[in-house]
Amino acid sequence: MNRIKELRIEKNLTQKELSDLLGIGQSTLSEIENGKYLPRIDLAKKIAKILNHDLEKVFPEEYEHEKV
Repeated sequence: MNRIKELRIEKNLTQKELSDLLGIGQSTLSEIENGKYLPRIDLAKKIAKILNHDLEKVFPEEYEHEKV
């Protein structure tokens, strides 16, 4: 399971704020946070960058073997 919600809250961002920064809908972000949708690698990297963490920390199981 990803850690987007936890890391987003640590950064004091709402779902709306993060989804706006990402250029995606809030409902899409909600689905990603809840593990219903796995984002493309480019979007996953963008999420990690905005949250100031490595891809592997944000998506520990999903992208554990990807290079940033």
